[in-house]
Amino acid sequence: MHNPVVRPLHPPDQASRNHAPRGCTPPNFSGELRVRGNPPIGGAPDRQRATRALGGSARLCCPAASRRRGGKCVMANIADLKLRFLGSLVEQLGAQMYPGATATIAELISNAWDADAQNVWVTIPLGRPWQPEDEIVVIDDGSGMSHEDARDAYLHVGRKRREADARDTSATGRKLHGRKGIGKLAAFGTATILEFASIKGGRHTAFRLDYERIRKVRAGGDYEVEESQDHTPLTQPSGANLEHGTRIRLQSLKLQRALNEEQFRISMSRRFALLASEMKIWLNDQPLERFNVETEYRFPNDGVPEGLNASPDGWVQDQIEGQQVQWWIGFTSKPLHDQ
Repeated sequence: MHNPVVRPLHPPDQASRNHAPRGCTPPNFSGELRVRGNPPIGGAPDRQRATRALGGSARLCCPAASRRRGGKCVMANIADLKLRFLGSLVEQLGAQMYPGATATIAELISNAWDADAQNVWVTIPLGRPWQPEDEIVVIDDGSGMSHEDARDAYLHVGRKRREADARDTSATGRKLHGRKGIGKLAAFGTATILEFASIKGGRHTAFRLDYERIRKVRAGGDYEVEESQDHTPLTQPSGANLEHGTRIRLQSLKLQRALNEEQFRISMSRRFALLASEMKIWLNDQPLERFNVETEYRFPNDGVPEGLNASPDGWVQDQIEGQQVQWWIGFTSKPLHDQ
């Protein structure tokens, strides 16, 4: 067996055949790299380095960013090294993660759920190609936002409400949908202008977000919201005033092709129909119907084992962890599309 040989450590940015500078051990660091034998480097024994290292401790060379003073490494000042974010990050977080109108509207409806809304009204052009003057409007009668809520929460990209508020339920006890803190950017997958209006405690807050201007924000800069150009009162589509709630108006829509109305309703229904008992969703003044799909086999309609309590309409009632749960399982002849 060969005796251990002490080898000098080499910097990652230095060619393997260059000699390491002497006397470059960083403060408060001691260590050795011991290898057995005299392994070849580049096909030839590295006898010169092995000879120098015999009987001594491993010495680390100074990084390129440091300088030597009194035989010791002096690290460069890192105070000016900062992780910076450009406004174009919005493109990856919003426009690319929410590339279609279905995902955008679903996110805005989820926001209304988290705000304890009883009703959400969605107005969207369906069944025809979108025109330059078209817009999408989502209104809810939730808790609304104050100026402080918008400043300290809504306009903070990446803010995780569960962690910030130390709870995973809304004020009325609903399980929160939002998770990543980037849902506010969902609008930019469908439009370039977002008009925000909200009322809470009798106070009205309104501003405008411009996607193209946000993308041009330089590293380390902030985007200052613009003054809203929408001065209409916050009302339901019927014209009734809202005492609390939020309106999101999307303008300069990106999509050109027509959205199939039936498929869009099915997509929304699959996501939210189970919430209908707590929050009603209206699409172009029509209520969202419970998702219903033709199944090839449905349990328990096609057989009910003993001990299950099944209702006449085919729902099983169970107690799970003290909660009343209704369920059924169905199988379709073909896969369901995402959109």
